[in-house]
Amino acid sequence: MHTLFRRGKKCYYRITKGNYDMSYEESVKKVEDIIGQLGSGELPLDKAVEAFKQGMNELESCRKALENAKMTVKDAGETDNE
Repeated sequence: MHTLFRRGKKCYYRITKGNYDMSYEESVKKVEDIIGQLGSGELPLDKAVEAFKQGMNELESCRKALENAKMTVKDAGETDNE
């Protein structure tokens, strides 16, 4: 689940994973960490495959959050123009 919220003038997205809320930025950082692990070549094959799957899931969450943000901005722009 993705939730938009404001803190002051800034908007943030939270990506809910189970009982834990992960911000968009935290999710991107997690993907970067996974890429680093995979790039090191030190993970055994089974762990590398699992890390790859986790990275792909995180990327999908990021894509959805960005799409939701895009729609929110678009809707806000249309509302302001009315």
